[in-house]
Amino acid sequence: MRNTEKNYAKALEKLAKNIKKARLKNQLRQADMIEFGFSERYIQKLESGKYSPNLYTVHRLADTFGLELFELFK
Repeated sequence: MRNTEKNYAKALEKLAKNIKKARLKNQLRQADMIEFGFSERYIQKLESGKYSPNLYTVHRLADTFGLELFELFK
């Protein structure tokens, strides 16, 4: 695997962890995300790091959690 691919995999893993952390901090279950327009299965895929969301989706998630976009990438 090339460096670029490794770095992308690490970034995706970090994003997945931060999404889950933010959801739990907001005391939301995966099923609760339905009211914000995300299916439970979709959130499961994001939090497992097996799915790469587009920037608009990450922006919507940050907004849902009351965060700035960059905070999900920290």
